Amino acid sequence: MAIFQNSIVTRPAASYEIPYSGDFSGSSDVLYRTPSSASNRKTWTKSFWMKIGATGDGVIIGGNGGFDVMRFQASNKILLRFGASADRVTTATHTDTSNWIHYCLGSDTTQGVAANRAKFEVNGTAITSFSPDTLPGLNAETSYWNNTLVNVIGAESGGSQGHNALYAEIVLIDGLMLSASTFRDSSTGLPIDPTGLTYGTNGALLQFASSGAQGDDTSGNGNDWTNSGVSQSSDTPTS
Repeated sequence: MAIFQNSIVTRPAASYEIPYSGDFSGSSDVLYRTPSSASNRKTWTKSFWMKIGATGDGVIIGGNGGFDVMRFQASNKILLRFGASADRVTTATHTDTSNWIHYCLGSDTTQGVAANRAKFEVNGTAITSFSPDTLPGLNAETSYWNNTLVNVIGAESGGSQGHNALYAEIVLIDGLMLSASTFRDSSTGLPIDPTGLTYGTNGALLQFASSGAQGDDTSGNGNDWTNSGVSQSSDTPTS
């Protein structure tokens, strides 16, 4: 059984530094936001770095109530749910608690070929083995994500089903499905400066730079997330 692990042990010096991460080590630590208006529910990208503190079940990112979710299962496999029922579960497990891992999850349900409607990359490698593997339908829309309902990071909005982890450089793109190479240098394995990206209506960049407001959006959109329990850490992919 394959295991997702960071393949880089000794890294070159980073040209782009990430100074802070968000500490979601508490079982109820969460960021949440309810968009004031719906935007593109067919096409989007979620990119982030994560260093897990413990294996096991827990929500990573998605909509409240188990919709549009990415989460670890008790088996340490990753569940990707598009909308209410299009489930993809990785056949590989993830048990690396030592390294920072980059995840890139994308959707574009306007694509005529079903296999092109969803993308999941771990450390720049496309994950293609899922069981079950139910892809979203043509022009299918998310139920919660980019809708006027609660979107969450780290747990459900009420703080249940949390996952112990550090998160860094969360990039939320509204309206484009981008590849991991936009956010992670394929030759060095290091983060790429997100300055200049097109974030879209409900897009955001969460860099955990303010110790008093971990949910501040630094993309320029002003789409701030509400923080409940998340603290600032200096442990990052470039530190």
